[in-house]
Amino acid sequence: MSNNKWLVSAIFSGLAFSSFPAFSMDQSISGDNTINEKNEVALKSLANETISTVLDIKNKPRVALALGGGGCKCVAEIGVLRVLEANKIPIDYIVGTSTGATIGAMYAAGMSIDEIEKLYVKGIVQKVMIPTLVPRIAMLPIAQAERDFTGKGYAGITDGSNFKTFLDKTLPAIFEDLKIPFSAVTTDLISGRSLVFSKGNLPIAVQASNSLPPMYKPIAIDNALLVDGAIRANVPALWGRKSGADVVIAVDVDPPIRTQDPKYFDTFKHVLIRITDIGVGELDLREGLEADVLIRPETFGVELMTRDKNLIENTIKNGEIAANQALPKILNAMQLHNIALKK
Repeated sequence: MSNNKWLVSAIFSGLAFSSFPAFSMDQSISGDNTINEKNEVALKSLANETISTVLDIKNKPRVALALGGGGCKCVAEIGVLRVLEANKIPIDYIVGTSTGATIGAMYAAGMSIDEIEKLYVKGIVQKVMIPTLVPRIAMLPIAQAERDFTGKGYAGITDGSNFKTFLDKTLPAIFEDLKIPFSAVTTDLISGRSLVFSKGNLPIAVQASNSLPPMYKPIAIDNALLVDGAIRANVPALWGRKSGADVVIAVDVDPPIRTQDPKYFDTFKHVLIRITDIGVGELDLREGLEADVLIRPETFGVELMTRDKNLIENTIKNGEIAANQALPKILNAMQLHNIALKK
Protein backbone atom coordinates (compact mmCIF):
# COMPACT_ATOMS: atom_id res chain seq x y z
CA MET A 1 0.00 0.00 0.00
CA SER A 2 2.84 2.41 0.87
CA ASN A 3 4.28 2.25 -2.64
CA ASN A 4 0.89 3.18 -4.05
CA LYS A 5 0.17 6.08 -1.70
CA TRP A 6 0.87 8.99 -4.00
CA LEU A 7 -0.82 7.36 -6.98
CA VAL A 8 -3.88 6.51 -4.92
CA SER A 9 -4.17 10.09 -3.66
CA ALA A 10 -3.83 11.51 -7.17
CA ILE A 11 -6.32 9.15 -8.77
CA PHE A 12 -8.97 9.17 -6.06
CA SER A 13 -8.68 12.88 -5.25
CA GLY A 14 -7.47 14.99 -8.14
CA LEU A 15 -8.84 13.05 -11.09
CA ALA A 16 -12.09 12.15 -9.36
CA PHE A 17 -12.79 15.83 -8.73
CA SER A 18 -13.30 16.49 -12.42
CA SER A 19 -16.40 14.26 -12.29
CA PHE A 20 -18.33 16.41 -9.85
CA PRO A 21 -20.81 19.04 -11.09
CA ALA A 22 -19.97 22.73 -10.92
CA PHE A 23 -21.84 25.33 -8.86
CA SER A 24 -22.22 29.07 -9.14
CA MET A 25 -20.40 31.22 -6.62
CA ASP A 26 -23.59 32.49 -4.95
CA GLN A 27 -24.36 28.98 -3.66
CA SER A 28 -22.18 29.70 -0.68
CA ILE A 29 -20.93 27.50 2.13
CA SER A 30 -20.69 29.10 5.55
CA GLY A 31 -18.83 27.97 8.63
CA ASP A 32 -21.93 26.43 10.18
CA ASN A 33 -22.59 24.23 7.11
CA THR A 34 -25.76 26.06 6.09
CA ILE A 35 -26.68 26.89 2.51
CA ASN A 36 -27.88 30.16 1.06
CA GLU A 37 -31.68 30.16 1.60
CA LYS A 38 -32.52 31.69 -1.78
CA ASN A 39 -30.98 28.67 -3.47
CA GLU A 40 -32.67 25.98 -1.38
CA VAL A 41 -35.69 25.48 -3.63
CA ALA A 42 -33.55 25.55 -6.76
CA LEU A 43 -31.10 23.05 -5.30
CA LYS A 44 -33.87 20.63 -4.36
CA SER A 45 -35.22 20.90 -7.89
CA LEU A 46 -31.77 20.22 -9.31
CA ALA A 47 -31.40 17.18 -7.07
CA ASN A 48 -34.64 15.75 -8.43
CA GLU A 49 -33.30 16.04 -11.97
CA THR A 50 -30.79 13.29 -11.19
CA ILE A 51 -33.55 10.74 -10.67
CA SER A 52 -33.97 8.14 -13.37
CA THR A 53 -35.38 5.11 -11.56
CA VAL A 54 -38.07 4.37 -9.00
CA LEU A 55 -37.12 2.47 -5.86
CA ASP A 56 -38.50 -1.06 -5.72
CA ILE A 57 -39.44 -1.34 -2.04
CA LYS A 58 -42.34 -3.59 -1.07
CA ASN A 59 -43.24 -2.04 2.28
CA LYS A 60 -43.04 1.64 3.14
CA PRO A 61 -40.25 2.15 5.71
CA ARG A 62 -40.72 4.30 8.80
CA VAL A 63 -37.02 5.15 9.25
CA ALA A 64 -34.54 5.28 6.35
CA LEU A 65 -30.78 5.54 6.75
CA ALA A 66 -28.74 7.15 3.94
CA LEU A 67 -25.01 6.38 4.08
CA GLY A 68 -22.83 8.73 2.07
CA GLY A 69 -19.67 7.99 0.13
CA GLY A 70 -16.15 9.09 0.96
CA GLY A 71 -13.74 6.15 0.94
CA CYS A 72 -12.23 5.39 4.33
CA LYS A 73 -13.95 8.42 5.84
CA CYS A 74 -17.04 6.21 5.68
CA VAL A 75 -15.78 4.05 8.54
CA ALA A 76 -17.35 6.78 10.70
CA GLU A 77 -20.66 5.26 9.57
CA ILE A 78 -19.73 2.10 11.48
CA GLY A 79 -19.71 4.21 14.64
CA VAL A 80 -23.04 5.76 13.69
CA LEU A 81 -24.58 2.32 13.19
CA ARG A 82 -23.24 1.20 16.57
CA VAL A 83 -24.96 4.09 18.36
CA LEU A 84 -28.25 3.66 16.48
CA GLU A 85 -28.27 -0.04 17.29
CA ALA A 86 -27.35 0.49 20.95
CA ASN A 87 -30.18 3.01 21.34
CA LYS A 88 -32.70 0.72 19.59
CA ILE A 89 -33.35 3.08 16.68
CA PRO A 90 -35.30 1.05 14.10
CA ILE A 91 -33.75 1.04 10.62
CA ASP A 92 -36.31 -0.12 8.09
CA TYR A 93 -34.37 0.77 4.96
CA ILE A 94 -30.76 1.58 4.05
CA VAL A 95 -29.49 3.32 0.92
CA GLY A 96 -25.77 3.71 0.35
CA THR A 97 -23.34 5.33 -2.04
CA SER A 98 -19.82 4.05 -2.74
CA THR A 99 -18.18 2.88 0.52
CA GLY A 100 -21.47 3.75 2.22
CA ALA A 101 -23.04 1.11 -0.03
CA THR A 102 -20.42 -1.44 1.03
CA ILE A 103 -20.95 -0.83 4.74
CA GLY A 104 -24.73 -0.55 4.33
CA ALA A 105 -24.95 -3.81 2.39
CA MET A 106 -22.90 -5.70 4.96
CA TYR A 107 -25.06 -4.40 7.80
CA ALA A 108 -28.27 -5.12 5.87
CA ALA A 109 -26.99 -8.67 5.34
CA GLY A 110 -26.86 -9.21 9.09
CA MET A 111 -23.13 -8.72 9.77
CA SER A 112 -22.42 -7.39 13.25
CA ILE A 113 -20.90 -3.96 13.80
CA ASP A 114 -17.78 -5.59 15.23
CA GLU A 115 -17.38 -7.81 12.15
CA ILE A 116 -17.65 -4.84 9.79
CA GLU A 117 -15.25 -2.80 11.92
CA LYS A 118 -12.67 -5.59 11.87
CA LEU A 119 -12.65 -5.68 8.06
CA TYR A 120 -11.57 -2.02 7.94
CA VAL A 121 -9.32 -1.93 11.01
CA LYS A 122 -7.34 -4.87 9.61
CA GLY A 123 -7.27 -3.22 6.17
CA ILE A 124 -8.95 -6.15 4.46
CA VAL A 125 -11.41 -4.07 2.43
CA GLN A 126 -8.77 -1.50 1.54
CA LYS A 127 -6.40 -4.20 0.32
CA VAL A 128 -8.90 -5.73 -2.11
CA MET A 129 -9.92 -2.30 -3.41
CA ILE A 130 -6.44 -1.03 -4.29
CA PRO A 131 -4.48 -2.95 -6.93
CA THR A 132 -0.72 -2.81 -7.46
CA LEU A 133 -0.81 0.40 -9.47
CA VAL A 134 2.63 0.92 -10.98
CA PRO A 135 2.66 -2.06 -13.39
CA ARG A 136 -0.99 -1.48 -14.27
CA ILE A 137 -0.37 2.17 -15.14
CA ALA A 138 2.66 1.16 -17.22
CA MET A 139 0.38 -1.13 -19.23
CA LEU A 140 -2.31 1.51 -19.91
CA PRO A 141 -1.03 2.51 -23.40
CA ILE A 142 -1.06 -1.16 -24.44
CA ALA A 143 -4.54 -1.67 -23.03
CA GLN A 144 -5.78 1.43 -24.86
CA ALA A 145 -4.27 0.21 -28.13
CA GLU A 146 -6.02 -3.12 -27.65
CA ARG A 147 -9.37 -1.36 -27.08
CA ASP A 148 -8.82 0.78 -30.17
CA PHE A 149 -8.08 -2.31 -32.24
CA THR A 150 -10.85 -4.58 -30.95
CA GLY A 151 -13.47 -1.95 -30.11
CA LYS A 152 -14.13 -3.80 -26.86
CA GLY A 153 -13.77 -2.88 -23.20
CA TYR A 154 -13.85 0.38 -21.25
CA ALA A 155 -11.11 2.63 -19.92
CA GLY A 156 -9.84 2.19 -16.38
CA ILE A 157 -6.80 1.02 -14.45
CA THR A 158 -8.50 -2.06 -12.96
CA ASP A 159 -11.71 -4.00 -13.39
CA GLY A 160 -12.04 -4.36 -9.61
CA SER A 161 -12.05 -8.16 -9.74
CA ASN A 162 -10.42 -8.54 -6.30
CA PHE A 163 -13.09 -6.34 -4.74
CA LYS A 164 -15.83 -8.24 -6.58
CA THR A 165 -14.47 -11.56 -5.24
CA PHE A 166 -14.56 -10.12 -1.72
CA LEU A 167 -18.16 -8.98 -2.18
CA ASP A 168 -19.18 -12.38 -3.55
CA LYS A 169 -17.79 -14.05 -0.43
CA THR A 170 -19.17 -11.49 2.02
CA LEU A 171 -22.65 -10.61 0.74
CA PRO A 172 -25.75 -12.57 -0.30
CA ALA A 173 -26.01 -13.12 -4.05
CA ILE A 174 -29.23 -11.09 -4.40
CA PHE A 175 -30.87 -8.09 -2.71
CA GLU A 176 -33.91 -10.17 -1.87
CA ASP A 177 -31.89 -12.25 0.65
CA LEU A 178 -30.94 -9.23 2.79
CA LYS A 179 -32.40 -8.88 6.28
CA ILE A 180 -32.99 -5.14 5.86
CA PRO A 181 -34.20 -3.60 2.56
CA PHE A 182 -31.25 -1.92 0.89
CA SER A 183 -30.41 0.05 -2.25
CA ALA A 184 -27.06 0.86 -3.88
CA VAL A 185 -26.62 4.15 -5.74
CA THR A 186 -24.65 4.23 -9.00
CA THR A 187 -24.10 6.75 -11.80
CA ASP A 188 -24.87 5.89 -15.43
CA LEU A 189 -22.26 7.35 -17.78
CA ILE A 190 -24.60 7.03 -20.76
CA SER A 191 -27.54 9.06 -19.39
CA GLY A 192 -25.53 11.03 -16.84
CA ARG A 193 -28.06 10.22 -14.14
CA SER A 194 -28.24 8.21 -10.94
CA LEU A 195 -29.35 4.60 -11.14
CA VAL A 196 -30.41 2.95 -7.89
CA PHE A 197 -30.52 -0.82 -7.50
CA SER A 198 -32.72 -2.58 -4.94
CA LYS A 199 -33.15 -6.02 -6.49
CA GLY A 200 -31.13 -8.52 -8.48
CA ASN A 201 -27.37 -9.13 -8.22
CA LEU A 202 -26.19 -7.49 -4.99
CA PRO A 203 -22.36 -7.80 -5.28
CA ILE A 204 -22.31 -6.31 -8.79
CA ALA A 205 -24.51 -3.38 -7.71
CA VAL A 206 -22.23 -2.63 -4.74
CA GLN A 207 -19.14 -2.97 -6.93
CA ALA A 208 -20.63 -0.52 -9.44
CA SER A 209 -21.46 1.93 -6.65
CA ASN A 210 -17.74 1.92 -5.75
CA SER A 211 -16.32 2.10 -9.30
CA LEU A 212 -14.72 5.53 -9.18
CA PRO A 213 -13.11 6.45 -12.51
CA PRO A 214 -10.39 6.39 -13.66
CA MET A 215 -9.25 3.86 -11.06
CA TYR A 216 -12.01 1.39 -11.93
CA LYS A 217 -13.46 0.46 -15.30
CA PRO A 218 -17.18 1.19 -15.74
CA ILE A 219 -19.51 -1.79 -15.30
CA ALA A 220 -22.03 -2.58 -18.03
CA ILE A 221 -25.47 -3.68 -16.82
CA ASP A 222 -28.27 -3.93 -19.37
CA ASN A 223 -28.21 -0.63 -21.29
CA ALA A 224 -26.28 1.29 -18.64
CA LEU A 225 -22.58 1.91 -18.04
CA LEU A 226 -22.14 2.29 -14.32
CA VAL A 227 -19.59 4.12 -12.18
CA ASP A 228 -19.39 5.40 -8.61
CA GLY A 229 -22.71 6.70 -7.28
CA ALA A 230 -20.98 9.59 -5.52
CA ILE A 231 -20.59 11.45 -8.80
CA ARG A 232 -24.29 12.39 -8.71
CA ALA A 233 -25.51 11.42 -5.23
CA ASN A 234 -22.74 11.33 -2.66
CA VAL A 235 -25.19 11.67 0.25
CA PRO A 236 -28.26 9.74 -0.95
CA ALA A 237 -30.77 11.37 1.37
CA LEU A 238 -33.10 12.02 -1.57
CA TRP A 239 -33.39 8.30 -2.18
CA GLY A 240 -34.23 7.81 1.48
CA ARG A 241 -37.01 10.35 0.98
CA LYS A 242 -38.14 8.67 -2.25
CA SER A 243 -38.61 5.43 -0.32
CA GLY A 244 -41.56 7.05 1.44
CA ALA A 245 -39.91 6.95 4.87
CA ASP A 246 -41.32 9.15 7.60
CA VAL A 247 -37.87 9.90 9.01
CA VAL A 248 -34.66 10.09 6.96
CA ILE A 249 -31.33 9.96 8.77
CA ALA A 250 -28.35 10.78 6.54
CA VAL A 251 -24.62 10.52 7.21
CA ASP A 252 -22.25 12.92 5.45
CA VAL A 253 -18.61 12.02 6.10
CA ASP A 254 -17.02 14.81 4.07
CA PRO A 255 -15.49 17.48 6.31
CA PRO A 256 -16.99 20.97 6.25
CA ILE A 257 -15.03 23.62 4.37
CA ARG A 258 -12.94 25.47 6.94
CA THR A 259 -10.31 28.16 6.51
CA GLN A 260 -7.01 26.33 6.19
CA ASP A 261 -3.45 27.29 7.15
CA PRO A 262 -1.51 28.01 3.93
CA LYS A 263 1.30 25.77 5.18
CA TYR A 264 -1.06 22.79 4.82
CA PHE A 265 -0.80 23.07 1.04
CA ASP A 266 2.92 22.31 0.83
CA THR A 267 2.25 18.87 -0.69
CA PHE A 268 0.44 17.82 -3.86
CA LYS A 269 -1.60 15.35 -1.82
CA HIS A 270 -3.05 18.04 0.45
CA VAL A 271 -3.88 20.28 -2.51
CA LEU A 272 -5.71 17.42 -4.24
CA ILE A 273 -7.61 16.52 -1.07
CA ARG A 274 -8.66 20.15 -0.64
CA ILE A 275 -9.87 20.42 -4.25
CA THR A 276 -12.03 17.33 -3.79
CA ASP A 277 -13.41 18.52 -0.43
CA ILE A 278 -14.48 21.86 -1.93
CA GLY A 279 -16.22 20.25 -4.90
CA VAL A 280 -17.93 17.52 -2.92
CA GLY A 281 -18.84 19.86 -0.06
CA GLU A 282 -21.45 21.82 -2.01
CA LEU A 283 -22.88 18.66 -3.54
CA ASP A 284 -23.30 17.18 -0.05
CA LEU A 285 -25.04 20.28 1.29
CA ARG A 286 -27.53 20.20 -1.55
CA GLU A 287 -28.37 16.56 -0.92
CA GLY A 288 -28.46 16.89 2.85
CA LEU A 289 -31.53 19.15 2.55
CA GLU A 290 -33.65 16.02 2.11
CA ALA A 291 -32.71 14.55 5.49
CA ASP A 292 -34.66 15.05 8.71
CA VAL A 293 -31.42 14.48 10.63
CA LEU A 294 -27.99 14.99 9.06
CA ILE A 295 -25.06 13.45 10.94
CA ARG A 296 -21.62 14.86 10.12
CA PRO A 297 -18.76 13.05 11.91
CA GLU A 298 -15.33 14.65 12.16
CA THR A 299 -13.17 13.17 9.38
CA PHE A 300 -10.64 15.92 8.68
CA GLY A 301 -7.31 14.50 7.52
CA VAL A 302 -8.67 11.06 6.64
CA GLU A 303 -7.57 10.02 3.15
CA LEU A 304 -9.93 8.30 0.76
CA MET A 305 -7.86 5.15 1.12
CA THR A 306 -5.82 4.39 4.25
CA ARG A 307 -4.83 1.34 6.27
CA ASP A 308 -3.70 3.39 9.27
CA LYS A 309 -5.22 1.36 12.12
CA ASN A 310 -5.27 4.21 14.65
CA LEU A 311 -6.82 6.61 12.13
CA ILE A 312 -9.53 4.09 11.22
CA GLU A 313 -10.34 3.42 14.90
CA ASN A 314 -10.45 7.15 15.75
CA THR A 315 -12.73 7.86 12.78
CA ILE A 316 -15.14 5.13 13.91
CA LYS A 317 -15.17 6.74 17.37
CA ASN A 318 -15.89 10.11 15.78
CA GLY A 319 -18.90 8.51 14.12
CA GLU A 320 -20.12 7.40 17.54
CA ILE A 321 -19.65 10.92 18.95
CA ALA A 322 -21.57 12.54 16.09
CA ALA A 323 -24.40 10.01 16.32
CA ASN A 324 -24.76 10.53 20.06
CA GLN A 325 -24.95 14.28 19.49
CA ALA A 326 -27.68 13.75 16.89
CA LEU A 327 -29.64 11.29 19.01
CA PRO A 328 -32.05 13.88 20.55
CA LYS A 329 -33.01 15.09 17.05
CA ILE A 330 -33.55 11.51 15.89
CA LEU A 331 -35.75 10.69 18.87
CA ASN A 332 -37.73 13.90 18.41
CA ALA A 333 -38.32 13.15 14.71
CA MET A 334 -39.47 9.63 15.60
CA GLN A 335 -41.82 10.96 18.28
CA LEU A 336 -43.43 13.36 15.79
CA HIS A 337 -44.31 10.35 13.63
CA ASN A 338 -45.22 8.00 16.51
CA ILE A 339 -42.35 5.63 15.74
CA ALA A 340 -41.45 3.34 18.63
CA LEU A 341 -37.99 2.13 19.59
CA LYS A 342 -37.05 -1.46 18.82
CA LYS A 343 -37.81 -3.92 21.61
